[in-house]
Amino acid sequence: FMAVTTFAMLFATNDFVILACSFLTGGIFATWFAFIFSIPKEELKEATTQIVTWAMSTFWVCTFVLATINSQLIGWSVDLTGGFTVGLTYVFALMVISPVVALIIFPKEIVKEEPRTK
Repeated sequence: FMAVTTFAMLFATNDFVILACSFLTGGIFATWFAFIFSIPKEELKEATTQIVTWAMSTFWVCTFVLATINSQLIGWSVDLTGGFTVGLTYVFALMVISPVVALIIFPKEIVKEEPRTK
């Protein structure tokens, strides 16, 4: 849904549509922040405050380094082509590729099946 509101915001000509889509995009983007802090505690066995802090710090450093690089690439593509098409295509490709890469990189939880008894 966030991709739809982002593309609608960028290609719309009506100011109200642009404003509404920007609020929706920002609201949707902010909703996952509340849940992300509990992930290291749930996933890491016997996690201490130091381990969770280290995991979250590493996550945010990597996130903002990648965001900075991507912002520069998108800005460069806008300067090079004079439009947003290449930059938006790149963002859309990242949105499609990122979950696939995450499935490959992140560890899987092994679920053991219980023997079935009748």
